[in-house]
Amino acid sequence: MAVELVIRRAEYRDAPKIAALEEDCFPDHPWTADMIRHEIEYNELVQVIVAESEGKILGYESAQFLLDECDLRRIAVAPEQRRQKLGTILLDALFRVAEEQGAQMITLEVDAENLAAIGLYQKEGFQVNGRRPDYYGKDKDALLMIRIGDPSEVHPEVQS
Repeated sequence: MAVELVIRRAEYRDAPKIAALEEDCFPDHPWTADMIRHEIEYNELVQVIVAESEGKILGYESAQFLLDECDLRRIAVAPEQRRQKLGTILLDALFRVAEEQGAQMITLEVDAENLAAIGLYQKEGFQVNGRRPDYYGKDKDALLMIRIGDPSEVHPEVQS
């Protein structure tokens, strides 16, 4: 029996579950439940999206929108859910929200050593646009990646 995956905007009550996912995915610098609650409830520029199944949050993303730009601030997928297309599903949801918000450009920073994430972003149309030395701590650089254009341009099978 297939389990239903729900993609939706995060709610205030989701903050503790998102924070637990943060602990699993970013143990060196996790966002706290209070930080996440603030993003959800008070930051009008931010949209937080969750992927949920049977009451469990399997992944989430947080993006900030300003004028015609979107900054993907955080994306996390539960370790046991990786390599099952959940990151792609979350990015597709982000692309829909970005289109609704009128964003023409999406930016993000990614650990320069996180080859799996870099590969996903490149597959989804992002290109490396710079490097931020020591962004994640001493000798832990980030790549600045940028994506401009329509998400359907990335997946030829979507085009007619």
